[in-house]
Amino acid sequence: TNMGCPVHISDDYVVVKTKHMNVEVSRDLAQADALLVLTHFKGHGCSGAGGAIKNLAMGCVSPRSKADQHSLGVPDVSQGCTGCGICETVCPAGAIKIREKAVIDVSACWGCTNCVYNCPSKVITITLTFDTLMAEAASAVLKALYNKPVYYVNDARMITKNCDCFKDPGKPIARDVGVLLGGDVVAVDKASIDLVNKQECRNVFKEVHHHDPYLQVREAERLGLGRQEYELSITD
Repeated sequence: TNMGCPVHISDDYVVVKTKHMNVEVSRDLAQADALLVLTHFKGHGCSGAGGAIKNLAMGCVSPRSKADQHSLGVPDVSQGCTGCGICETVCPAGAIKIREKAVIDVSACWGCTNCVYNCPSKVITITLTFDTLMAEAASAVLKALYNKPVYYVNDARMITKNCDCFKDPGKPIARDVGVLLGGDVVAVDKASIDLVNKQECRNVFKEVHHHDPYLQVREAERLGLGRQEYELSITD
């Protein structure tokens, strides 16, 4: 609204089939002449960082397709769990409790895959990772646009711990990087993560959320959404 653009609430969708989902993409977006993806780049409990890939996957689809990304990956604890409690610590949903071994409340699970990635005994498995499902949803949005122009703007300032959908996203976890622009969703997100980590001298998002943010980038590249290679052109 600050730019004088009307706010339009879309209530219809087109279905795009991916390998694991039937993604319901906003019909208005699918019928648009072009798409400008404006994203506040920040931390995210299920993907480490939330950038343009996450904005496509969650911001351009129906509530049901958002829920699918969180629920289709079902974790399971096999024999060999030592009850170390690491999975309980890294679970952002509080869905894991230690009862001699890890017990997962699937109904409360966000499907983030953090327990799988952080289990030292490698005894927790999941049917589908959140990074795979999110990348698939993002690919569905781009397929719905049928090669129409798409441009990405990542605002990497006020990089808060959590997503903007939280009542309190938390304090900044890194210093401002600036605003990144580009026509490749994979490259823009990769550059955003790289610049934050380079500035802070550590993998900030993995440290805070126990989830490597590069996983979603690799999955998006694997699905053909773009390439991780990029060239930076810096302006003041």
